[in-house]
Amino acid sequence: MVGFVQRNKALRMSRRSKDLRGLIDRYYLVCRRMEHQEGSPEGLNRLIHATYDLMGLFSFSTAGDPEVRAWTIRKGATALKAAGEIHSDIERGFIRAEVVNCDDLLAAGSIATARDKGQVRLEGKEYIVHDGDVILFRHSG
Repeated sequence: MVGFVQRNKALRMSRRSKDLRGLIDRYYLVCRRMEHQEGSPEGLNRLIHATYDLMGLFSFSTAGDPEVRAWTIRKGATALKAAGEIHSDIERGFIRAEVVNCDDLLAAGSIATARDKGQVRLEGKEYIVHDGDVILFRHSG
């Protein structure tokens, strides 16, 4: 019975952690969008960044046809670890990561334009992901 209770408690804590990370991801995206709009609520933005710093977390984004998504990971995480946060198959089949800074991408208007300007870099699995990176993972599988 004790094992069941401990396992159940661990499962609930894991769910809460995932829920918290999802909530933080959504707030982060809202703040990133608001930074580029007139009259953004600076107080909320500072609070979210301070909370991320306190927890040792930051976000990177992925951008594709169906959606743009923020992913929360620990500071100092490699591109390989970031790929695994999205899906274990991407981590296993990791080849390279195409990386562009979020601000550079927004200024360029598209990935293609950022590539033309030389702002998209190809990075390996040991690349340390930075806050605000937008990453397209190349993988086999």
